Amino acid sequence: MLWMISSTFTMNAVPQAFKPMYDLDRNQNFTGAPIIPSYLEDVSPSEQYRYYTSESMIALGRKMNISPLKAEYIVRGYLGTLGTWALGFSDAMIGDVNGWGQEPEKNWRDGILLSPFVNHGPLRRTDAEDDLYELLTETREVTNTIKSIIKRTPNRFEEYYSDPKKQVLQGLNDDLLNWSRSVREINNAMTQIRQDSSLSAKIKSQQIFELRREKNEITKLVRDNINPKMVDDVVSAIQTN
Repeated sequence: MLWMISSTFTMNAVPQAFKPMYDLDRNQNFTGAPIIPSYLEDVSPSEQYRYYTSESMIALGRKMNISPLKAEYIVRGYLGTLGTWALGFSDAMIGDVNGWGQEPEKNWRDGILLSPFVNHGPLRRTDAEDDLYELLTETREVTNTIKSIIKRTPNRFEEYYSDPKKQVLQGLNDDLLNWSRSVREINNAMTQIRQDSSLSAKIKSQQIFELRREKNEITKLVRDNINPKMVDDVVSAIQTN
């Protein structure tokens, strides 16, 4: 307990004072993963939450029309482990304020002291998912740039597209978009399960875990075939030929 508290507060005050806001501005957490996923970027701030976002932050977001994901990130960013405890406590205090019935069942590994360190069931987010989202950001940028050049300065297209890496990234865009749509559908399904007041806590937990497992399996399969190393290998092969 003492170590966790000291770790939270013994920090360089100047960088830490700005880091959470800086992360929000660039929409990346400390792992490089997006704080607001692409499928939630264009929705109302109050609707920017995942199936596991703090219920009290969701209620706050609806009351103040702010992003629950951003609010939760600020709390965790400035308070660290204590912020996780505070969110758990506030969720327990407000009860079923959103009318979702029972929360998905938790076991001892989801306890308030252990939840920051131990994951229960299939991982909520994997390195494979982070890799693919990072790659998708690159492919979307290249694809959108190509569309813009064709519309505004078509004479520059050949120069821009002569870069082998841009060719490879543009070619992968559709496959990565299809993967992201699949992930979005699964994430939305998990949110609907959490909000279904007719389901018991145990049933919610079981169904969400199965969907998490399915999402991780799909993501791993795609990342095994599409990844930064594969992009570099294909670019090298094009340059060699």
